[in-house]
Amino acid sequence: MKKTLFLLLLLACGYLLTGCTATNTPATNTPPSNANANAAPAKPVAAAPSADTLMALDKTATEAYFKGDGKAFEDILSDKFTYPGNKGGGDKAGSIKMISAVKCDIKSSSFEAPQSLKIDDNTYVVSYKGTVDGTCNEGPNGAAKKVPSPFRGNTVWVRNGDKWQAAFHGENAIIDPKNPPKTEQKQPGAVPEKKDAPAGTKSPNTDAVAAAEKAGWVMWMNHDAKGLDTFLAKNAAISNSDGSWISDRAAIVKFWAEMPCKDVKNVDVKDAFGTTLGPNAEMITFSGIADGTCFDQKNAPQPSMSIYVKEDGAWKLAFATSAVPEA
Repeated sequence: MKKTLFLLLLLACGYLLTGCTATNTPATNTPPSNANANAAPAKPVAAAPSADTLMALDKTATEAYFKGDGKAFEDILSDKFTYPGNKGGGDKAGSIKMISAVKCDIKSSSFEAPQSLKIDDNTYVVSYKGTVDGTCNEGPNGAAKKVPSPFRGNTVWVRNGDKWQAAFHGENAIIDPKNPPKTEQKQPGAVPEKKDAPAGTKSPNTDAVAAAEKAGWVMWMNHDAKGLDTFLAKNAAISNSDGSWISDRAAIVKFWAEMPCKDVKNVDVKDAFGTTLGPNAEMITFSGIADGTCFDQKNAPQPSMSIYVKEDGAWKLAFATSAVPEA
């Protein structure tokens, strides 16, 4: 899904972009040999989608976005769809309205190196590198503006019956963290923060997951490598703010614990809103707060999203991404 739905041009300043590797082995449920002959056969568990399958869904969504085909997104977007900055936990209708007004002139586009993460049987994340040559009407007063490229896209896909729908999509520009852009670039399709977002239905696990999230920020602030190791889910990867991807747990902990930050003395998690993705999976949107600087850039509040999974009775971070607020 292209530069769509909301801004995710990230500060190179935090542990705030996290994802996971995936296993794509299909599973089946085979009845035991002594099962009652009159009983209905067990229904096979749906095969796990491959990274290429999920990437194909993203490409279809991208093409629809470039055409301003809002109607197509009635099926593409899940009713659970949300984005950073939306305090109500989801705005499918508003996003469809916005997409319907999109006008683009795209000469070429490509999507490479997809990697997927299994959250549960009905929830997956796909991450990939995208390159686009073209413009969309995202400049002042709807003027044509060049699509920022290259970028890393991340989409959360959830199963709804026999189809997959997007519950979240974000993109962060691929940059050199030591030489970040001097000015923030609004990505095509960016949805501004809505102060009057609809209330939605907040998950009863919101407070517990928000507490786990804040604990992770405190560990990051304190360069607590041991704590960060326990904070991660068993399978973890980072989709960094510079567009890179790290899937080795030890490398992730090292990256977080040794991040070049100064004077970070306070962190917080504000406006948390949880959405249940599965029996043991929660998606939370919030504003992440940190003072001080990282990579010589001043830290600022970041609209953020994280996915947590329940492991050994505790919420563990499986995937996260954060956005720079629009100027």
